[in-house]
Amino acid sequence: MTNATSTQLQELYVAYFGRAADPTGLDYWTEQGITTTQFASDMYAQAEFKDAYGSLSTESQVNQIYKNLFDREADVTGLTYWTQQINLGNLQLAEIATHLIWAAQNNDGSADDKTALTNRTNAAVAYTAEVKLTTSGILAYQAETTSPWKSGVNITEAISYLSGIDKDTAHTAAGITASVNTIKTNGVPTASSAFNLTAATAGDDLVGTSGNDTFTGGSAARFQNADTVTGGAGTDTLNTKISGTLTATVDEIENIILDATATSSLDGANVGTDTTSVSVKGGYTVSYLNAVQEEFTVSEASTGLTVTAKTGFTDTATDAITVNLGAAKFGTITLGDVAADATNGYDYETVNLVLSGDGSATLAEADAGSATGAGWNSTADTINVTGTGDFEIDIADGQIGGAAIIGNAVAAKIDASGHTGSLTIDIGVNESDHVSAKKLDRCRRN
Repeated sequence: MTNATSTQLQELYVAYFGRAADPTGLDYWTEQGITTTQFASDMYAQAEFKDAYGSLSTESQVNQIYKNLFDREADVTGLTYWTQQINLGNLQLAEIATHLIWAAQNNDGSADDKTALTNRTNAAVAYTAEVKLTTSGILAYQAETTSPWKSGVNITEAISYLSGIDKDTAHTAAGITASVNTIKTNGVPTASSAFNLTAATAGDDLVGTSGNDTFTGGSAARFQNADTVTGGAGTDTLNTKISGTLTATVDEIENIILDATATSSLDGANVGTDTTSVSVKGGYTVSYLNAVQEEFTVSEASTGLTVTAKTGFTDTATDAITVNLGAAKFGTITLGDVAADATNGYDYETVNLVLSGDGSATLAEADAGSATGAGWNSTADTINVTGTGDFEIDIADGQIGGAAIIGNAVAAKIDASGHTGSLTIDIGVNESDHVSAKKLDRCRRN
């Protein structure tokens, strides 16, 4: 049988791993020579596939190959046919990818699948070529560990990039370069480590590694004001129970998960700017005070999360914050200085709300009662709403001054033109604001 080309090998990397081939591995097999059937069998047996999907049913494994190749679920006819062939012993699961690839490339009814496969294969070829340009890229493009298999941040980044390529979206050189630069910046993957907070009165001083570390506190008493938790170069997570008011120091931690055992708060002034995700669980509302981040994700807050952003801010520059809201019901997102200057307000003039799920939130400014910085009173202040979630946003009463929304200023205040889901915005107008019903209609869309 004819040996597989490098492009055919890339197709199989896409099918089984959902990513581009690593340069050294691809060069080896291209030079060594191997058929597509042999290579598919070898890929299927790899820990990278087995650890992720090996425990799944035959149907689920077949479906995963469909998703990797074509960015879609298997159709019922195809899923039942291939599963039946495997169950009867006529085919091995390791052979399915080669059959699906052939069908997409040769059957008239598979135009969308052929385009999706072509786009993903071309992207994989370009990705491997970009990685191969530098030593740092080659060294970084590997798993965190291979036994047991753990993808790590760089393999995950490559998979994430390719997942955005489909029948409608081809790769771009800029997109490839940006993704590869990310893995080069991450550097050579280092195995992650786990750290446990203790109940020691003196507090913990925990310092992570260059891997993806997890810091865990199993009881509320383990996370306390005297604690200092510092991550490292990887993507690190602090997952701890929380109770009461805490001013612990947290730095270089990307993800914070707070499991509340009582109504609690964490002072974000002691949290570094590396934190990009704040989540809450546990049945109580948690206040994340004095957030210094310009952008972070709020998710899993089914029990309520109140975010107060950027305290102690003393400049008059125009500032922006992006908050990504997942599917949940939130408390109040308070965007402004809790000790605002009465003249300037020192708020976030631009607020970007990205609604990635269904839910609701109340939006407020802490300085709403100041003389000239009261809420979003300036037509330069804008609330941009994007995303696809079905959401209700309540602007707290009095937060948008009457004078600012008379006439056409509403368009400058709330812009939901980039949002595609069902959206209700209640601007919380007081009677003294004298806003016409017509203007309210523009802020309320279902």
